[in-house]
Amino acid sequence: MKHIRQKTLILFVLTGIMLCPIKTESVKGKRYRQNTTPTVTTYWLHDNEKTFSRYESFYKPESIFEVFDRNFFEDTMVPQAPITFRNDPTQSVNGKVLMEQAEEAVKELKQGKKKLTHFKLLKNKNYDMSDNTGLIVLKYNDYPFILKLFMETPESFITPQDKGLQHQGMYLISGGMNRYLSGLYRIKNMALIKEEMSKNEIWNDFVDFPRKWHWLPEDVDWFEVRGDNFTSEEPLYTQLPSAYGIIVDQIISDVRLGHIKKYYGRSIFKYCKDFNFRPDPNLKNFIVEKDTNKLVCIDTEYFAPLLGMDPNKMDNLEGYWDLHVYAASRFFKEAFLSVT
Repeated sequence: MKHIRQKTLILFVLTGIMLCPIKTESVKGKRYRQNTTPTVTTYWLHDNEKTFSRYESFYKPESIFEVFDRNFFEDTMVPQAPITFRNDPTQSVNGKVLMEQAEEAVKELKQGKKKLTHFKLLKNKNYDMSDNTGLIVLKYNDYPFILKLFMETPESFITPQDKGLQHQGMYLISGGMNRYLSGLYRIKNMALIKEEMSKNEIWNDFVDFPRKWHWLPEDVDWFEVRGDNFTSEEPLYTQLPSAYGIIVDQIISDVRLGHIKKYYGRSIFKYCKDFNFRPDPNLKNFIVEKDTNKLVCIDTEYFAPLLGMDPNKMDNLEGYWDLHVYAASRFFKEAFLSVT
């Protein structure tokens, strides 16, 4: 009972910390820097007169400027050819159809439509309906595929508070990464995980993965991100699309989360830890596929950088409770103890 009361008290304290406002500074509409504090400035490539800037002591160059690999992105685009269904290779849909329907979804969202012609809404908690930015997850009505749609503008890119507390907290402890940036690395991270698994006798067939492809809308606008006062004397740059999508196999499951936690929880955590938390240990990312009974990792976000994890401290994490405490302590340190 004492152990339970201690955990309850710690949770209460950590919840209070999470609900406190984050100490940040931002200036919109002009370039701005404060002394030597890392500063991020964004602007449309077609109109670089209007800029949006934010300076933060917690910014890390690798979290913002070393994420997007354009060559890899283009090499893993949706094929404009027949794509067979995951669990029924006798059926297929042309990738061009998936792309056309995704294109229409973007247009309908920008028009303010809540009901989309070709999709059912699955998730939008990290999506800001007022300016159509953030992450929204959609299910194709007629095909067994999911569309994860990411949209940002130069202004929304540096205002994570508009997409909720969770998104804002991730931005803080990761060094400036957001869902949009982490999404750009999901397919590459999956490829690296699969490569490492193939060399590991213990985990080589522990989980399966859905197929994933990148998609880019036609005539998408691009914006540039400039970094001043980072590690180098010269400014850092990256160019990003204002919208992109990840098209994924739909994985159907009738197994509840409680079953995953009971029978797979410890193994999932050890699996993620053994791969230095490249996979995300959130149990909701793992499901048991109907018919095949395969354990499938459906979300391949690179977890370690999202928590700003120190590789030297990973060995001390023995379970989910340790992980939650670590995340809360990282948040507390960056929100209240860092100096801007």
